[in-house]
Amino acid sequence: MKKSMITKILALTLALSACAGGMSVYAQGGEAETSAVIDTDIQPKYTAIVTTSSGLKHMGSGKMNCQGTTTVRDGYNAGVTVELQQNTSSGWTTIQSWSDSDSDWAIIEQNYYVPKGYSYRVKTTHRSYTSSWSLIESVTKYSNIASY
Repeated sequence: MKKSMITKILALTLALSACAGGMSVYAQGGEAETSAVIDTDIQPKYTAIVTTSSGLKHMGSGKMNCQGTTTVRDGYNAGVTVELQQNTSSGWTTIQSWSDSDSDWAIIEQNYYVPKGYSYRVKTTHRSYTSSWSLIESVTKYSNIASY
């Protein structure tokens, strides 16, 4: 009888603490976020974005191939910003960036020569806009890390 009462009190205490405290809920997805939590509101992503890609490839002799692509549903506009970042003692620093925007899809594929002795990555920001270019959503992804 005492064990049963203690179990019920413990269960009630846990339930009340869960309700009283701010709980954040996350949806688990693939490589990118599928939801964002701002305070306690869940904001859906991929309302208009259909596909995203981001990549970095060392082509040899310090030549880095940087790419990013965003495609959106019909009736929306796409935007993509690709930032080549270098890892220094103060963290990741953007050393070069490119942007593109258009209806349906946006694409960047650029080569850039980098100095030896560092690690590099591409930070890609994918955006979707209404037909009048009002921002709907923005998703950021990071590529693999390449060293030279």
